[in-house]
Amino acid sequence: MAKKRVKYKLLSYSLDINTHGYDGRKPFTISKSKSISRGDSCNTFFLNLPNHLGTHIDCPNHFYDSGKKVAQYEIEDFIFLRPVILDCLKSDNELVSEIDIKKNYQKLRKADILLLRTGFYKFKKSSKYSIRNPGIAPEAAKFIREFLGNIRCVGIDTVSVSPYQNRILGRETHKIFFKNNFKSEPIRLIEDMNLSEEMRNLKKIYVFPLLINDIDSSPCTVLGVLGKD
Repeated sequence: MAKKRVKYKLLSYSLDINTHGYDGRKPFTISKSKSISRGDSCNTFFLNLPNHLGTHIDCPNHFYDSGKKVAQYEIEDFIFLRPVILDCLKSDNELVSEIDIKKNYQKLRKADILLLRTGFYKFKKSSKYSIRNPGIAPEAAKFIREFLGNIRCVGIDTVSVSPYQNRILGRETHKIFFKNNFKSEPIRLIEDMNLSEEMRNLKKIYVFPLLINDIDSSPCTVLGVLGKD
């Protein structure tokens, strides 16, 4: 019997010194500590970057001191077997609304990870990506927490679920996702995902964060597994 063919898609971006942060700045610096060209035995580097730069996973400790940090999760907590991509095309500063989520309830009710594709990935190389980004409305976050209890993670193709032009609203959205006072566990967030390609038959998602103790969240690599029809 022929084996089922699978394909893999990288759903995260690589980092470099031109990666824009949430506020449009480029805060990543790289310096050589050893260099073969200078006569050293090998090449090594020092990296200086915020832990929320590029594709990264936000965990509850980001907004609550009592919330879990990234290294406190088990390995299986970063494996998702029922992913759903939801196309919610948005323009500058626009929000994924409660209605966007509600009307797709049947599609989402068994999902364990929800990937929101706003289409804003098209502006990834522009400073607009970091200062005019769409986000997620608090009401949408609340609906997910109340009625879609299987969802453990939400990803989005914008620099943050918080629109830079409305950070107060964005903080409220984060807090709703991370609160403990719902029946389901707090939901983690993957921001700045690469959802630019069509992904039919997305079967699994693997998230590989940097497991650094004592920090709230960290950059991550996200791998999608696509199955055959």
